[in-house]
Amino acid sequence: MLKKVLLTVLCVFFCVSMVLAESAKSNEEQSKTSDATTKATAVEKSVEKKEKKAAELSAKGTIVSKDAEKIVVKTDKEEQTFILNAETKFLNEAGKPLKAEEVDANFAKDVKVKVFFVKDGEKLVAKKVTKAKPAKKAASEQAAVSEKKVEKKKAEAEKVEKAVEKKVEEKKAETK
Repeated sequence: MLKKVLLTVLCVFFCVSMVLAESAKSNEEQSKTSDATTKATAVEKSVEKKEKKAAELSAKGTIVSKDAEKIVVKTDKEEQTFILNAETKFLNEAGKPLKAEEVDANFAKDVKVKVFFVKDGEKLVAKKVTKAKPAKKAASEQAAVSEKKVEKKKAEAEKVEKAVEKKVEEKKAETK
């Protein structure tokens, strides 16, 4: 009788162990499936983002005209008309968005801009219009400025050197 009880307990213990092992394996498989789904979603989003960026084009030029519906920009090659909509963003030289009331003052005729756009059939739809950064100084101008700075530093160094020499002379005079 004792043998039967022990055998029954062992069988129950073994069955419970098997059920728990299967349950753990099932949870692990669900976790792997969930991880794979998460990775696949991340890859899909990355591909969508790259496709969207690839579809976005840009053009640099000078504003010829602008109204609420379109902006005409003269590029190196030709004048291009870009459609404006509620999604079009206008940014200053630093890349900061402008308020609606600031747009007309900052994006007037003859202002240099860069327009980021997408093609919608034959239409060019502006997504973002940025005011061009001011041109950097010419190399010769920069060299002249650098030369002036060097001369100024030399003059300051000479002043300090003379002041030190004067102090040394004063200390020598004191010790005599």
